[in-house]
Amino acid sequence: MVELRKLNWFGIASGVAAAVLLLLSIAYAAPWWQLSIAEGLGRVDVSPLDINAQFLGLDVEIPILWYLTLSGKLIMLAAIVALFACSAFPENRYAKNLLGYGYKRPLIMVVVLVVILIILTALVGLILPIKVPFLGGQTTTLTFDGANVSVPISASFTWVFWLAVATAALALLARVYHRRIASLAKA
Repeated sequence: MVELRKLNWFGIASGVAAAVLLLLSIAYAAPWWQLSIAEGLGRVDVSPLDINAQFLGLDVEIPILWYLTLSGKLIMLAAIVALFACSAFPENRYAKNLLGYGYKRPLIMVVVLVVILIILTALVGLILPIKVPFLGGQTTTLTFDGANVSVPISASFTWVFWLAVATAALALLARVYHRRIASLAKA
């Protein structure tokens, strides 16, 4: 029987938020970060669960990215199950191991995404004659046969990214709160 006072409510809230992230990804391919090049010239939508790119109205597909984002979805699903199981039954001996797995995954996804985006935007600036902003807007001037063309580029995090940050924060709180539940069970 589940006792309400022994539930890890932060873990349940984190599991619900992670489930919403996964459902948004499956249903809408909701990005966490967006890059827009001019008006309709190009667009890149990125999250650990989906990556979509368009250039000149055509979809750009890289097969390995599909497999990487599929693994991200499966990892998120496993984290959701782990968070719910350890939060509903925090006194069981496996709860600590499940929590150890479940609380880290949303945090790792957020941190790794930000680090990869910083590295990729810096690399693009080193390799190509354009500057891609990590956040905000930038106008890049390209030269074609002596003609200068100004191309506006903008990048931003979406509300879904902030939901992912809240999910990670709730998961961290679940980890801290689990210690309190464990100490109450011993008393």
